[in-house]
Amino acid sequence: MNRFERKEHDVVPASPLFRDPRSALPDRARDLLARLTPEERLALLHQHQPPVDRLGIAAFHTGNEALHGLAWLGAATVFPQPVGMGATWDADLLRRIGDAVSTEVRARHAQDAGVSLNVWAPVVNPLRHPAWGRGEEGYSEEPWLVASLATSYCQGLKGDDARVWKTVPTLKHFLGYGNETDRAATSSNLDPRSLHEYELPCYLGPVRAGAAGAVMPSYNRVNGVPAHIAGDLIARLREAAPGSLAVVSDAGAPSFLVTVQRAFPDHAAGHAAMVRAGVDSFTDHDQDASVTLERLREALGAGLMTWDDVDVAALRLIELRIRTGELDSPELAGADPYRTIGPEAIDLPEHRLLAREAAARCVVLLRNDGLLPLSTPRGGSLPRPPRDAVTRDAVTRETATRGTATEDAATEGDATAGDAGGPGTPARIAVVGPHADQVLTDWYSGTPPYTVTLADAVRERWAEVQVDVVTGADRVALRALDPDVLVSVEADGTVTACATEATFDTWFDVTDWSEGLLTLRSVASGRLLTGADWIVTADADRVGGWVVQESFRRLDVSGAWALQHVGSGRWLRVQRGMGALVADATRPEDATRFAWETLYTGADDVARAANGADAVLVAVGNDPHLLGRETEDRPSLPLPEPMRRLWRAARDTNPASVLVVISSYPYVLDGSYDDARAVVWTCHAGQELGHGLVDVLSGDSEPYGRLAQTWPATSEQAGDLFDYDVRAQGQTYRWLEGEPAFWFGHGLGYANVAYTGFRVSPAQGSPSGAAAGGGPAPEPRAARDGDGPRVEEHTATVTVRNDSDRPAEELVQVYSRGLSGAPVETPRRLLLGHARARLLPGETRGVVVPLHVDRLAVWDETAGRLRVQAGDYTLAAGPSAGTPSLLTSLTVHEEATAPS
Repeated sequence: MNRFERKEHDVVPASPLFRDPRSALPDRARDLLARLTPEERLALLHQHQPPVDRLGIAAFHTGNEALHGLAWLGAATVFPQPVGMGATWDADLLRRIGDAVSTEVRARHAQDAGVSLNVWAPVVNPLRHPAWGRGEEGYSEEPWLVASLATSYCQGLKGDDARVWKTVPTLKHFLGYGNETDRAATSSNLDPRSLHEYELPCYLGPVRAGAAGAVMPSYNRVNGVPAHIAGDLIARLREAAPGSLAVVSDAGAPSFLVTVQRAFPDHAAGHAAMVRAGVDSFTDHDQDASVTLERLREALGAGLMTWDDVDVAALRLIELRIRTGELDSPELAGADPYRTIGPEAIDLPEHRLLAREAAARCVVLLRNDGLLPLSTPRGGSLPRPPRDAVTRDAVTRETATRGTATEDAATEGDATAGDAGGPGTPARIAVVGPHADQVLTDWYSGTPPYTVTLADAVRERWAEVQVDVVTGADRVALRALDPDVLVSVEADGTVTACATEATFDTWFDVTDWSEGLLTLRSVASGRLLTGADWIVTADADRVGGWVVQESFRRLDVSGAWALQHVGSGRWLRVQRGMGALVADATRPEDATRFAWETLYTGADDVARAANGADAVLVAVGNDPHLLGRETEDRPSLPLPEPMRRLWRAARDTNPASVLVVISSYPYVLDGSYDDARAVVWTCHAGQELGHGLVDVLSGDSEPYGRLAQTWPATSEQAGDLFDYDVRAQGQTYRWLEGEPAFWFGHGLGYANVAYTGFRVSPAQGSPSGAAAGGGPAPEPRAARDGDGPRVEEHTATVTVRNDSDRPAEELVQVYSRGLSGAPVETPRRLLLGHARARLLPGETRGVVVPLHVDRLAVWDETAGRLRVQAGDYTLAAGPSAGTPSLLTSLTVHEEATAPS
């Protein structure tokens, strides 16, 4: 008899132990496991677990997407992308967002009990390279910041109850995952230092904190071994967890062990290896569990795994379900306290406010010579800079230096940047570019209950101002050459080539996203062309889907254009007889050829709008479903040429142009942008994108965001996407040798903040072994952070002064600048701590920054341990990793060691 098996499977007491919330989790789980038959236990190992009716156990499935809001299950609050959340550096904000997301998951669960309370979030892969297609899903290039933010988001998802988890967060993707190209075939080769100093800390932080209940391995191989069978690495995480940690596979990964990675001769062997390595749940073949279960039975029959192996995995999955309160008897004390959350708890007013707060806090002011803010907070007028305020060559990358005063932004009574005129002329703002009047969502976004675009927010904020909005799209008509007719859109959205005269129905706005990728929007219907159903229609609200159906490419064929529907790979052809446009030609030679008749270019339209405006907001960036997303790495890093043309059209017309970059990742900005007087970045920030941007652009909110990922100066500076040795490549701010465009931690404010003092001292009760500036060693007290050794605690006091007449939001950062002559080379820069300070005008304050000295630990290959080397470390305090305003030293007297 199996050690968990009961003799009777059909006798259930009135109040079985597994339903008693007063009992310990392991006892409850073992009790339920013992009541299950072997086949019932085995069935738990697939993502979609069937019900056990005789025990009153409902069906269950692992996995519900909640990366930055509840996704794929109807309307729900959409918060900023994680890459934007990372730019807030605000752990408490992420905890509050996680709490709101888990409330909405619970609300949808109350409406439909099939909605899982196991959420597949957050993504904790460090943002090693800006070309990674899924960079939008991660928080930062700095592992310790990743760990801090992920822990807080998980804590919000988990909830505050001591026993019941509001939802059970799943960390993904473990580990060394940072390329989409051939992602299941490539091996992320991690030397010990990259593994222990860079990758593992991202996961060990939330795991040690008990904030994560599950983890998902990655598709890739790690040092040649598929991550889904890397048992030693999975065991390393479980050793760090204070409780049970379930491991769920990524979708399709179990089959990939044989079909892609060729690690096993058959699926039974591959499945057995996964179970033995510690994977508990198989996500494969969608809802059809039969294929997986048959492979597991075959493995059991062949002796490749045992029923005890099944029980261990099943037990962890039962513990996950018990944690959600699902199996609690509601009449017993301590039952699920979240069961009272009803279906109405979605899109709550407080969630809308939180979404707006988050959208504002992730905005990063990269450059500003005084053009921003556009007005004084609530009620002031727009700046009116002199006509000759800036020439194209007057502003270079050096204008990104910190704290330029805003009093030079305007001279009262001067002419505007264009020709807006004299007294009595209404102020005018031009909002231009593809992101001027739309909010885009990514693959893991939910469905926002509403959206506020940049143009919407500008109109709302400056109700008395004329707001001109143009998208920068080329307006064209498509004329089929054989027969000679125009493409038009019918009332039902069908696209035909039957029109003989140019009308409103024959116009299309074409947006070029670069790399030859186009979207076409019907002016008549206001919707995008899509080839999802073979017959081309103009009825798509947005670009989206696992396979995008709304993008096209054009090819010059004998002086005319052939159009390819990218999603299907087929070429567009006009049907004989009915004239419908269909995507079914297999060769460009068989496609209908079109003349591309341009009514006006987007650049000309932008220039017209910019001419004479008091301010021009040039909103450019990416579409999250195109040219960089899951399954597709970015083809290039520079801001695309079509966006550059729009920027130049605005800037060459009007020097009061603000470059507003809305994107999922950093860009390389070439010399075309050196004359940008103000550059602002934000992510695709969800339903409150527009409000968040305008709150900052207007000065109603001080700029809060700071870069959590370095923006390289050139594509070459970013290094090799497929080489995971960050030290050898000089990747990330830690090891970078040259000067990037914008450093990790960079972000300007509207106030002048001066750094005037910096001292480091042992924390109260810190252990012996180190002293600031070579002073006496402090009293011993153990401290440990993440995967590091037990070392001394220290604090830094950084004195900052606000020299402006407006409040300042300052993120004070303290870095190690390394240990000269160390036996094991130390990073050039390493974040040891940060703290926020809101300073009143003229205020001077000593900001206390807790220092995590154990982050100085490096992997000692000989000892097989992390250790902090003794010596005099140079510390720097300042507003970014590359701006060391003040320096001091920290002396470590004795080396501290710890097991990895």
